[in-house]
Amino acid sequence: MRFEEYSESLREAQAHFILKAKNFLPYNDSEMGEMSAEERDRIIEWYSEDYLKYTEDLPTTLRNTYLIGYY
Repeated sequence: MRFEEYSESLREAQAHFILKAKNFLPYNDSEMGEMSAEERDRIIEWYSEDYLKYTEDLPTTLRNTYLIGYY
């Protein structure tokens, strides 16, 4: 039972991070497609650190924490 609680909590937290990452860029795909390559690169560079935080850093830390907590 405890494993199921950990799993559900982990899924909910990961879903939150995915939502945060999707909402982080102020432009949608079609708007990004209309920009020049230079503009797109500048925007991606500006937001990349925070985007990576929600797509890589925090989920990795979360999974490690849950693994240790479950153990």
